[in-house]
Amino acid sequence: PPRPDSPNAMDVHIDTDRFARRIRHVVSMWNWPLDALLLVLGKSSESDSETESKEVAMHFWLWGILFHETVMIVLRNGQVIMLASQKKADILRQIKTGMTVLVRKTTPGGPAADPDQLAELVGFIRGGKAKASVGMLTKSQHIGAFAEAVVQSITTQDTLQIADCKEQLSAVLAPKDPDELDNVRRCSKVAANAVQELFMKEWETALVGDRPYTNRQLCSLIEEQLEGEALLERMEKDFCLEPGELAPLLVTHQSGKSFAIRVDAAPDDETIPSTGSYLLFMAFRYSEYASCLARTMFVNPTTAQKEAYSLVCDLHSLVVAHLKPGAVLKDIYAVAKAEVQKRNPAMLRHFSNNVGFGMGLELRDPQLVISERCERRVEKDTIFCVSIGFSGMVEQGAPWAVWFADAVAVRDSGSELLTGGCGMD
Repeated sequence: PPRPDSPNAMDVHIDTDRFARRIRHVVSMWNWPLDALLLVLGKSSESDSETESKEVAMHFWLWGILFHETVMIVLRNGQVIMLASQKKADILRQIKTGMTVLVRKTTPGGPAADPDQLAELVGFIRGGKAKASVGMLTKSQHIGAFAEAVVQSITTQDTLQIADCKEQLSAVLAPKDPDELDNVRRCSKVAANAVQELFMKEWETALVGDRPYTNRQLCSLIEEQLEGEALLERMEKDFCLEPGELAPLLVTHQSGKSFAIRVDAAPDDETIPSTGSYLLFMAFRYSEYASCLARTMFVNPTTAQKEAYSLVCDLHSLVVAHLKPGAVLKDIYAVAKAEVQKRNPAMLRHFSNNVGFGMGLELRDPQLVISERCERRVEKDTIFCVSIGFSGMVEQGAPWAVWFADAVAVRDSGSELLTGGCGMD
């Protein structure tokens, strides 16, 4: 879609019904000791999804587009206040009720953010109270003088008590509506097919071909193909997707001496060996919703590697079976850990410190991790990546690892495996 600050900005359409429905969802969940939520989105950058991940997620969730260099306030009663440039304000005024739009005042040589407008925002938050509590994403890193000035001003107000709101926003974004579930399902089918039909074939070629490949070179080869319009257009057609909405997110291959059971593990420059373990990971976005999966391949596996792979598959099924509404995430991890202790105690020290995480507009929600410390409960219609792995093992001087991950939707009738099109065998 056109950018909000582009010459074609008025071609941007906001789904006003969806906006209203999702704001009602926020209000329905508001049992927090906060009077308001305040989200600042800085200048556009390639690292938006890393430095302002939940701000980005909330913009896409509410508007379907990013409004950079804006301030969004959501009050307890559902009223929304936006401070934005004139072009962005014109677009936002498609929302006719429940929102106040303020146009940013700019003065050549003046402050990056107008003090009078910032005082007006504080007034909205306080709502006549002597002191109000406002939730902000206090660890986010914002780019641009405007965003920095807003944060500096708001966080130093004597009449405001600042609290971090990452847990609250995580809870808001966790359950998916039917449209969101459909986006993740479609994305998952593409990811599973791409691993099967693209990644696996290129991996086999790299393994048996005359030319040696490094882990990074193999990933670059696959990324180059995915960045080509022809392949993406064919995928969109094959899976009946909206044109221009599909994008590769991550391609990772690990082999040789270094392994990490993490979605952000970067491929290295080590040459792919002819035997051992090989970890393949792939992630896509469709309409901004992410899905991913990981698979492990062995060449000439040892008995220990076969046993570990069998254990991973069983743990995967065990965790999926326990992903039911109401289950506590740390309890699910405890069940998986107990199974490792029962089946192969020596592998416990190699077991990953989590067995999955929430997904959606964020590839990995750090507040929704199936680990021994997370006390969040599973909710219906939440998407998880069930991720089971062991690393740090060495056999006959050769390091090895095993990793298996799938996208799973939690439903009333039981968990739905979304990336099952790429099997375990």
